[in-house]
Amino acid sequence: MRTITKTFFAAGVLACGLASALPAQATTAAVDPAGVCGSGFRVIDSHPFKSGSTALGTIYLSYNSGTGKNCVVTVNQTPYTRWMRATLSVQGGATKTDAGEFKSYAGPVILSASNTCVKWGGAWDESPYVWTSGWSHCG
Repeated sequence: MRTITKTFFAAGVLACGLASALPAQATTAAVDPAGVCGSGFRVIDSHPFKSGSTALGTIYLSYNSGTGKNCVVTVNQTPYTRWMRATLSVQGGATKTDAGEFKSYAGPVILSASNTCVKWGGAWDESPYVWTSGWSHCG
């Protein structure tokens, strides 16, 4: 009985030691939303999802002025896999969506939108964490 107790105690100490040795941010990798979209994109707008003061995820709209393309990425800010969606619509044109279970992000969703308004949005997990802009960023 003493051997079993010592074994469980040693395993517990080892587990606690490993947990405290790992940095808290090792579980979530930082995602550069413009970088996910590709070279030449820069973030021009965002919409956060929060529970109180806790950041859960953020939808990012990026634009590439050289190509006239917009890009949407929904980034998970928790260490857990979540259902997420990134959506982009071009006024009078196409709509594109990427949705599913992701650990880091949904997207990139990229469409040409030079001199045209876009609707952009997405979701993190389920309601109430769903959001879509109005027609915006026209130009």
